[in-house]
Amino acid sequence: MKSKYITHIILEGCDGVGKDSIMAKLWPLYNFKYRVQMRGELSDFVYAKKYNREFISTQRGLPFLYVLIIKDKNQIKQQIINRGLDVENELKKLDDQDLFIKYAEILKQDYHIIIVNVTGLTIEDAANKIYKESLNYIEELNLPDPPNEFNKMYIKGAEKLGLNWTVRNNQPFLNGEMIMADAQLHNGRFETYDNKTIPHNLIFSLGYDYDCTDDIYNRPYDFAYPINSKILVRPEIYNYIKVITFSGKTILTTDSTYIPNLKNIIKKPKIFGDDYIKMLTEAKATFYCSRDLAYLEMMTVRCYEAVRANQIIFVDKLTDPFCKILKQIHQDDKLIDMLYCTEDNLVEKYEHLMQHKELITKILNNQKRWYYKLLERIKYENR
Repeated sequence: MKSKYITHIILEGCDGVGKDSIMAKLWPLYNFKYRVQMRGELSDFVYAKKYNREFISTQRGLPFLYVLIIKDKNQIKQQIINRGLDVENELKKLDDQDLFIKYAEILKQDYHIIIVNVTGLTIEDAANKIYKESLNYIEELNLPDPPNEFNKMYIKGAEKLGLNWTVRNNQPFLNGEMIMADAQLHNGRFETYDNKTIPHNLIFSLGYDYDCTDDIYNRPYDFAYPINSKILVRPEIYNYIKVITFSGKTILTTDSTYIPNLKNIIKKPKIFGDDYIKMLTEAKATFYCSRDLAYLEMMTVRCYEAVRANQIIFVDKLTDPFCKILKQIHQDDKLIDMLYCTEDNLVEKYEHLMQHKELITKILNNQKRWYYKLLERIKYENR
């Protein structure tokens, strides 16, 4: 089954058609949004047939668009002669173009393939023609998927900014641009700790309407860290759960088979929207931990949800080794140190902080100020 979106543009064609030169001009036209490369499975299939060798499929169904570049054979012949490299043998390959055309039509059933004739065009004009025809093809792919509960939040948040969120083949797009909303599932651009050019999780957080400002002291639980299967790529969360529960503190989390049944773990059913934020308000604090994403510095929505729930945010040191998140929120080094944690000292830092109501008030105010300043900026930039 063919993918409903595209990540790669694969230039195909016989030798001498100008793939190298065109590629150099083409990639910048996409603003590097798509990876452009030469030769893929169409070439493999053509040469397997030509030389009577086995064809092994490795790209079938992937989000690749194959652009078969063709031109008048006399023009290809002249380009081969002009190159002057093993001309006699190179000219024998002229008939390969017929094979490419023949097998492109056959493979269209399982691969995204367009044929672009660049006869008589300069390299720059050929690149521009391929750029336009490839975008036309991409835009005409299948209609968006029905939104799931997560994408309903993205759609609602995007609408508040006049933006468009769609999903094709479980791949999200913001105004037509691929977004990596989940590092395990998607490709595309994404929000980082300090780069909000594509603020997709800020947008998600706009899907909530509820905003808590209540006093946190009467909340029944200490920590909240709702999580399901992602705990399988974040084993450090088990360490956090262990020290929290063994110290006698409570943690609110998702009702999941991945979470152990321990006395101080409170499991709640999976819910969405404002009900989710209201559930989070049952806990005083959370810890931001996603070490699997640290190399990307990829920002998830958890910090923003914690602000909406008026929770104290602790940040795991190995998730944010340069402490970018807390330094944005707080200007006070002492506060930052109180909130920058590992599984070995989270409980100790939490217990110390809970003895200082004035510090908690300052922390919560700083978090709100940070969050709403970010929102105002993206609202201004998307007017």
